[in-house]
Formats: sequence, C-alpha cells, structure tokens
Amino acid sequence: MFVVNYEIDYSIKKPYFIKNAVLTKLLGGALGAKFTGFSSPTSFIIGAGMVSRGEVAIIIAATGLQEALLQP
Repeated sequence: MFVVNYEIDYSIKKPYFIKNAVLTKLLGGALGAKFTGFSSPTSFIIGAGMVSRGEVAIIIAATGLQEALLQP
C-alpha cells in the first residue's frame, strides 16, 4: 500500500490550474472523439472520462517522488 503525502502551494494560481486542467482534458477528449466519428453526446462522455486520467497521473507522479524514483 502506498501513502501519498506531498504538499504543493497552489494558493496563488489554484483556481486557474484546476479550471484549465479540467477544461483542456474535457475539450481535448471530446474533440478527439468527435473528429473520429462519435456523436456529440458520446464525445462529451469520452471527454469527461479523460478528466480523471489527469488525477491518476498526479498519483503516479507523487508515488514516484515518495519512492525516490523521481527527483523534484
């Protein structure tokens, strides 16, 4: 079991980072799905599913930092 324990100071730009992270994942996933022939509602669902992939990447990176596999 891994315990992720890290601190990042987002106090200055926190709303900016969160809004941009969610919007770019949502729109990028939706547009990619739309370009490959999915319908608009299905494209939006695919884009919404891509948002959570960003959180998984943060957890993996934090685990790598904790285990000293990555350097800050």
